Amino acid sequence: MRKEAKRLGVTKPKRRDPGIPNNWPFKAQMLADMERAKEKKEEDLLKRRQDAKTQAVRDKKHREHESKENAKDRDANRKATKAALREKVMTQQLRLALGKSDVLLEVLDSRDPLGCRCAALEAWAVKEGKRLILVLTKADLVPTEVTAQWLQLLGTVGPVVAVSPEGGREGISDLLRLLGHAPPSASSSAAVPASGAFTANAVGIVGYPATGKKALLKALRQESKSSGPAAWLLDAVGLLSPAQSGPDANAALHLAVRSALPKAAAGDAVGEPEATVTALLARTQAAALMRRFRLPAFEGTEAFLRAFCKDRSMKSKRGKDAPLETVARRVLLEISTAPGCQCMPPASLEQGAPQLWTAHGSAKASLEAVILAQLTLLKGRGASPPGSLALTSATLGATVDLDKVLADVEGEAEVDMAASDDGDDDESSDGEGDEEEGEGEESDMEGDESEMED
Repeated sequence: MRKEAKRLGVTKPKRRDPGIPNNWPFKAQMLADMERAKEKKEEDLLKRRQDAKTQAVRDKKHREHESKENAKDRDANRKATKAALREKVMTQQLRLALGKSDVLLEVLDSRDPLGCRCAALEAWAVKEGKRLILVLTKADLVPTEVTAQWLQLLGTVGPVVAVSPEGGREGISDLLRLLGHAPPSASSSAAVPASGAFTANAVGIVGYPATGKKALLKALRQESKSSGPAAWLLDAVGLLSPAQSGPDANAALHLAVRSALPKAAAGDAVGEPEATVTALLARTQAAALMRRFRLPAFEGTEAFLRAFCKDRSMKSKRGKDAPLETVARRVLLEISTAPGCQCMPPASLEQGAPQLWTAHGSAKASLEAVILAQLTLLKGRGASPPGSLALTSATLGATVDLDKVLADVEGEAEVDMAASDDGDDDESSDGEGDEEEGEGEESDMEGDESEMED
């Protein structure tokens, strides 16, 4: 019968669920339990879906965080490796400039010449009998009478000349005459007497960061190209790297005057901004700051910063007055903007300073003639209009460990100048005529080398 029913397609009718009988005494309770179970099942399903989405987002953020951390580590390792390579190249360049030159040009920023002098370098030059000439660069950023005063003061220590490498190359011809390489047709303040004159065979340029070394090298080559290639001028530019030390307000102020502070966070690299502003107030008159920034009368660092904040309408993200630290950073960035800021020469130099004239011997008279001619020319121009902020000079430049630099010179390989051409990016991008060598932290070797000193 089953086989016959299957052949004929006759199926047994399905039994219908009769449901819950109406006479079941617990029917309402049973239906409520079934509804609650259904809702709980739907809630559990929704919760699992939400948890899965949350976990996916959390995993994605975790992967992104790990990726960023790994990228930071790789970037830090890459920068550390290239910083070590740059330091090695800089050391080799400085050794080359010191070892092969018979005349050293110590580059000083005219806005703070005393702070750009390196006591260790000058003492080493005197000890080794090297001729050393002080070069005041960026003279076009300083009033003429101030430049003349620095020439008079530094001229008591050794030969000095003021130049403007990018301001018409003024003074470059005088420097070439001091070196004995001035072109016959070059226009200069005066000619060097033949008696006692000398000719430099190898000239090296050294100085602290952002003093204008590369601009000076370029100007010397351009000024002397009429006489042929300047084979006597070394390509290696010696960078004097200050030894590591704790925060120093005067060091930060020195950089601020020369517009050489890190642009991202002025004052962070060498000291507290508020302490640096305190040093600024100690080295200038309150009336000068009032005229420069057009502020009302104030007493003390805090009052000065609050007056500056109010005048500039500086606000925080919450709409309140900006923190004093932020205001101090703004002050440090503005003191070097037009009409500028410079350090005034002291009445006299410290006793016991190295006498750089000794190494020049009989050539002193001819060198003094060029210096006197330039000094006369500067004095004849008259006083510059007032407006720039004048500070008193502090001490000499930061300490440099020359013993460490000159250690194990024998056996050192020659500098690969092609690889180290961008090594001395000492030109600050202060918008005042200095040659921009780059400030970024771009990817390639040249970009990373160019960020170091800016």
